[in-house]
Amino acid sequence: MSDATISDDLRQIAHGQVKAREFSRYDINGYRFRTTSLEASRPFAATSNSGLVITAAEGSGEVNDYYGVLQKIIEYTFGGAKELKLVFFDCQWFDPISGT
Repeated sequence: MSDATISDDLRQIAHGQVKAREFSRYDINGYRFRTTSLEASRPFAATSNSGLVITAAEGSGEVNDYYGVLQKIIEYTFGGAKELKLVFFDCQWFDPISGT
């Protein structure tokens, strides 16, 4: 593979400057997500948002919803000229067929 085919973003990620931060709440795309530990510390909060749902198509074509409870939020920032961030939601997932 020649250098010309490697994108600038991939070069920046490969450079190796990474910072990681953990959050108990995170705002993205107009939504606020909170970890279960934060919500447990605020029992009388007006809202709750530590649950997630993902719709997935199986290889057989069957479509299932998978539900999760948000445990940790980790944001990785890659150093360089452009601001590149990647956010991971660590969840406890519930399989609608076989359980947790």
